[in-house]
Amino acid sequence: MVNQSNMEEFFKDGFILRILGKIAKLFYNAVFRKVDHIIVPDFPIPHTICQLNLNFEKKIQEKVLYTGPLPAKKPDEV
Repeated sequence: MVNQSNMEEFFKDGFILRILGKIAKLFYNAVFRKVDHIIVPDFPIPHTICQLNLNFEKKIQEKVLYTGPLPAKKPDEV
């Protein structure tokens, strides 16, 4: 389950931080390639709230399953 895959956004300032961001992206993309599915607790595109935080490669995008938001309460508690 993921709602943040665009780690490069956190490593924008400075040359060394940009290099670290690229290394982080290589690492998590390698992990994402090995999984069967990636569950994102958000609305499907184009209604995705965390769209700016998601940055999947095309092949990885095919594994993404948008489940909708996770409610804080069970349906019978509402």
